[in-house]
Amino acid sequence: MKLGGIPNVFPRSRMPAAGPTRFSPRPGLALGTGQIMTLVGNHAVAHAVRQAMIAAGGGFTGAYPITPATEILHLIRYWEANGRMPSLGYNAPSEHDAMSACIGASFGGVRTFIATASVGFMHMMEMVEWAGQNRLPIVMALSNRANAPLNIWHEDVDRARARDFAVELVAENHQQAYDLSLQAFRIAERAQWLTIVNQAGFFTSHSSAQVRVIPDDAATGFVGEFQPLLDPFKKSISKGGLTSPAAYPLQRAQNFAGWAAIPRTIQETHDEFGKISGRAPGAFFNTYHAEDAEYLFVNYGFLSGTLRTFIDIMRGQGIKVGLISGTMYRPFPGRELVNAIYQQMPQVKVVGVFDGTLDPVDGPIYTDLSAALNRFGREYFPQLPPKMFDFRFGGGQNPYFSVLNGALYRMIEEANRPENRAVERPIQQLDRNGEGPAVELDLTDVEGLPPSVTDAVILEFLGRGGLGAVSAAANLVEIVNGGDRFAQGIPQFGSEKTGSPTFGTAVISKEPITSYSHEGKRQAVIAFRPDLVEARHINRIKDGGVLLVNTSLSPAEIRRQHQVPDSVRVFTIDATALSLKALGKDFPNNVLLAVLAHLYPELISLEQLRARITEDLRGKENKIIQGNLRLIEEAVSSLQGENLA
Repeated sequence: MKLGGIPNVFPRSRMPAAGPTRFSPRPGLALGTGQIMTLVGNHAVAHAVRQAMIAAGGGFTGAYPITPATEILHLIRYWEANGRMPSLGYNAPSEHDAMSACIGASFGGVRTFIATASVGFMHMMEMVEWAGQNRLPIVMALSNRANAPLNIWHEDVDRARARDFAVELVAENHQQAYDLSLQAFRIAERAQWLTIVNQAGFFTSHSSAQVRVIPDDAATGFVGEFQPLLDPFKKSISKGGLTSPAAYPLQRAQNFAGWAAIPRTIQETHDEFGKISGRAPGAFFNTYHAEDAEYLFVNYGFLSGTLRTFIDIMRGQGIKVGLISGTMYRPFPGRELVNAIYQQMPQVKVVGVFDGTLDPVDGPIYTDLSAALNRFGREYFPQLPPKMFDFRFGGGQNPYFSVLNGALYRMIEEANRPENRAVERPIQQLDRNGEGPAVELDLTDVEGLPPSVTDAVILEFLGRGGLGAVSAAANLVEIVNGGDRFAQGIPQFGSEKTGSPTFGTAVISKEPITSYSHEGKRQAVIAFRPDLVEARHINRIKDGGVLLVNTSLSPAEIRRQHQVPDSVRVFTIDATALSLKALGKDFPNNVLLAVLAHLYPELISLEQLRARITEDLRGKENKIIQGNLRLIEEAVSSLQGENLA
């Protein structure tokens, strides 16, 4: 039926009616196949883009630098320059101009990609909506970052939700950042819609982890050649200038109908990718120990990894808690989520939704889910919906286990209240600094903990911008991941300037590492300056662990100044003096890694460090490479401390 020439575009939802919802109850995320590479999240995205451009035989990449997404384009520009990637790169004078250029390229009939973050995303927002509403198959990588004030936390995911002009996918970890970016090209070009892949700024974009990259031939066969819907060289068109009042609602009606078909496209793409990669966790969301859960967490993004480890801990204590980790954020899979909660998770008493916003009203994910429960849950009447909490982890921060324990405690407390027919929606602010609800979680004598908690070796690097603390953690992770263990490197930055505090954490385990929250005792704390050592760092070192300090002071002086207990071994080395002598610059990171190789040969060897330095400095002047190699040979002879034999 047509009304005034405009088709009726409000049919019943194309999502499945009440019935079995496809999701895997199998715990964990499959590792699948592919070449194992240690990558930061940004480089994982870049690898997917490179393969997509090879499949197309060319393409266009628009860029304007904005942390934490810049490294994606850095690597892409390197590949474009040396012929490994056949796309044309355009370095724009502004974010608005970068997106405008991508729009022109997409209209011109080529595969198109752009990366941005935070304020860059907001600066180009006019053209982002323009690209989405005009159905251009551009792929965008969005490394989420907080704003006002700028910070390492991340809160970009919901900025584009209100207008529904972009397909939005959310990566939980590095592997999904790669997998979803590759799938995004196929989704965008089949649905003819701007497709955004979100990853957590810094915690994913700048941290290091294992990623399995499928072979180029498999990737290019999956993505396929670019087939433009309109070929401007065959038929001239005019698009986007000024639309008549009569045509505008028709165009929106067509978009509405097209939007309803996107979930099927995402599902089909997900399933086909699973056949070649061995990774098909769920097109819309995946679950973890949800089938018998009484308390259910719902989250999108990197926090899901920490929640998985926390759930392992709680399951060991007999508490039935589970997780829904979302992947498809727009369109929102409301019916799918409701079907899963009512049918496959019938024992759920309380749902805790995690939102990275600070708005005093209901958070975006909470709002979407509660609306879906109200709309689709009626089909399950008289079965009542579970009670709900809206947990805020302000600006997208990384809550500690003790904070998550406080959230779970409130869910359990609510479940034990007298039954009522109302769905309660209290907002709980989670604060990792101890000002919000937290219940201390002591894991000292807990049995049945996952190996990634009990067996993990944690090393913490304390530095300042320009000294290489984050690079040292990343290089250690790169070396360890080349063996039979798993390693994760997590950076944390202060203000973006030389000399500001920067920290790197390297976590090593025999099992895959999912959590981004590591509260366990440190095997070693490595301080690039003595003034960075605080009591809280010393208290986190395990008995028999190491405090290694770059200083001209003796171990005894450091022990006395910082009141280091006898249970901690103290070592010092003047890495700055050695570096200035060999390189003429203060780069102490490789000296300190050489000391770690001496202290912990089971983790890293000098031979591995030499190979890593040679690879890392490839393309530099030979004197720089040789100077760094001499440094690590001289390091051990200059070390001061206990038990040096």
